[in-house]
Amino acid sequence: MMFTRPESEVIQIYQSLQEQQYHLTLPSDATYIEYPLHQCSLTYAELAPLTSVRTSAIAKKIPNAYMSVVYIISGHGTWFNSKGFQHLAPGQLLFFNAASEFTFHFSSRYQVVSFNFPEYLLPRLPTQGFAFDLVHEESQVLRLALTSVLAQVRAGVHSEELTARFLEQALLAPLIDCVSAYQQKREASVSYKKLCSIQQLIFNASADDNFTIEALCDNAQISKRYLHKLFAMTPYHANDFIYQTRLIHGFQLMVTQNNQHLSILDIAIHSGFKSQAHFSRLFKRTFALTPSALLSRL
Repeated sequence: MMFTRPESEVIQIYQSLQEQQYHLTLPSDATYIEYPLHQCSLTYAELAPLTSVRTSAIAKKIPNAYMSVVYIISGHGTWFNSKGFQHLAPGQLLFFNAASEFTFHFSSRYQVVSFNFPEYLLPRLPTQGFAFDLVHEESQVLRLALTSVLAQVRAGVHSEELTARFLEQALLAPLIDCVSAYQQKREASVSYKKLCSIQQLIFNASADDNFTIEALCDNAQISKRYLHKLFAMTPYHANDFIYQTRLIHGFQLMVTQNNQHLSILDIAIHSGFKSQAHFSRLFKRTFALTPSALLSRL
């Protein structure tokens, strides 16, 4: 049974959003449960294929200092905003600002658990969103903490305030370690900073069908050899990243209501593709459904 704590800003936010019918009616075989702790909350969701767009209208209803970390238990998906994207797979953690605009897309049934908290509990968290591969010890500890605390709150042991505080701290401690390790790696690496700036260049030019590897190197004033060395730190080759970025751009065009007059060919062209067939083939390979199938979901 749900219970509330007057001092919990996060829980008050969720109650307000629920009153505004923020959460859509779920099918009978879906599960979505919000578990309030003390200042934070834990969410468990098991849903069928999903395409969820957090628009600016929804984002404005959420305080800027409201953050989430999501652990992907099962299912494959994609998360993206105006600054980048992350392909999601079981065993990954995703951090993002819940008050920002973004899109979640899962092509098949999935399970996730998320920890939602006010930013002041974890300062200096990057707000644009990023994903961790669970290969570092800090990430493994956080993953175990999320699944352990989820099991305990689902069993109802969080009903006492003292226990709720303890469970909250059991999540915050490994989360702080995990983020600190990420920040140290990012700040210490000149190559990582350069990679981020190049990825942003690609995102900014995603609609330009003349944007090539050569144009990218000229713009960034680097050699092809150094470019490929930078992208060796990622799961993608540079050319693959350009195509992925164009596909994300096309996806964003399709889910934006004021673009409903655009045909799939229009979307392909506006996303830097000269051929609708090429766009549709790569789109299905990435998102596990065709552009027309995505449009039918919206």
